[in-house]
Amino acid sequence: MSSPGTATTVAPRKHPRLPLVARMRLPANYLFILMAFLVNDGNFNWWALGLVALGSFIRIWSAGSLIKTTELITTGPYALSRNPLYLGTFIGGVGVAVFVHSLPLLIFFVVTFAICYGSQVRWEEEVLQMEHGEQFREYMSRVGRFITWRWPGSQLRHAFSFARAVKNKEFAYQMFWLVMIIALISQQYLRSSGLGVARP
Repeated sequence: MSSPGTATTVAPRKHPRLPLVARMRLPANYLFILMAFLVNDGNFNWWALGLVALGSFIRIWSAGSLIKTTELITTGPYALSRNPLYLGTFIGGVGVAVFVHSLPLLIFFVVTFAICYGSQVRWEEEVLQMEHGEQFREYMSRVGRFITWRWPGSQLRHAFSFARAVKNKEFAYQMFWLVMIIALISQQYLRSSGLGVARP
C-alpha cells in the first residue's frame, strides 16, 4: 500500500513473447523464393501477374494508411480486413506460385502462410487486446481477420499517403518482389538461349 501523498506507479503490462513459429515467417519466405527458382520451367501463367499486382496494391494501400502510433487504425483498408498487409502478401504469394505453374509451390506457400502468419496474427491480436481492450474487441466483432464481406461504407475513407508508405518501407518490399519476377523471367530466357543452367 502506498503512503499518503505518494503516487502509485502502475507497471506496464508485458507483451507475450512472439512464438517461434511466427518468427519463422522470413525463413519460410526465403525458402519459398528459392523453390520458385528451382521449379521454374518457363511455362508461365502470365495472367497470374494480375494476382501479384493486386497483392501489391493492397499492401501499398495498407502501408500508406498505417500510422504507427498507439492509435488503433480501423478505417481505409483496415475497415475491410484486420490484416490487409498480410492479405496482400498472401494474394501476391499465390500469384507467384501460379505464375511459375507449380502446384507443390502453391501448397507449400499456403501451408506455411497458414502456420507462420496465423501464429503471428494471433500474437498481434493478443497484444492489441491488451493495449486497446474493448475498442479492439468491438473492431474484431465487425471486421474479419483477413476479409470482411459487409461493405464498410464511410469507414473505407482514409487519408492515404505515399510518403507514409515509403516511411513504412513498403516500396523496398515491392521492389524486392518486382526484381524476383524479372529474375524468374530472365532465368527462363537465359536457359532457352543456352546461357543458363538447365533444370535437373
